[in-house]
Amino acid sequence: MQINPNITSSDNKVNNAILPFVIITFIYFIVGFLTTVNEQLQAPLKFTFLSHAGSLKNTFTTLISFFFFLGYLLNGTLGSKWVNRFGYKNTILRGLLFMISGLFMYLCSSWFGDQYPEAKFNIKDAVIPFGFIIFVIGSYLMGTSAAIIQVVVNPSHRLYINGNGHYQEASSSRSCSYKSCGRRKT
Repeated sequence: MQINPNITSSDNKVNNAILPFVIITFIYFIVGFLTTVNEQLQAPLKFTFLSHAGSLKNTFTTLISFFFFLGYLLNGTLGSKWVNRFGYKNTILRGLLFMISGLFMYLCSSWFGDQYPEAKFNIKDAVIPFGFIIFVIGSYLMGTSAAIIQVVVNPSHRLYINGNGHYQEASSSRSCSYKSCGRRKT
């Protein structure tokens, strides 16, 4: 009996699609986890960086979330431009690089606050350490990384759930949704 090497089994296709699906799901989890951690860091930062912020303590605390989501707003289109220019894999790697940079800024903010506790500035009755500003910049970088990564991960994850498993079919998945709804694409 001769076996035709051109015939591939469906089990082989499923096995080839599992690893990318797991990786994309894990990256999706990381983005959600870091978004949640960013929110949870507000209370401890209120006591460490903003203990002398006076009546502006809550205002400065909300700046953490504001700059995180400002990164989403200002850099979401950057992710789509990078996908078109560099491809999906390189865009995810760039987004992960931004994430590492944001986490490094978090680390730098605590180091700076520990090494230079006298480095502060005043706004009205509030005394704000420069370590807080470094942390807010890190929060902006984390929001930027989340936006860039989600530009890649959201359509890719949808394709794997639909069973296609190919990055190249991202634009065709949009047209499939129009066909399945019975609408015409305009």
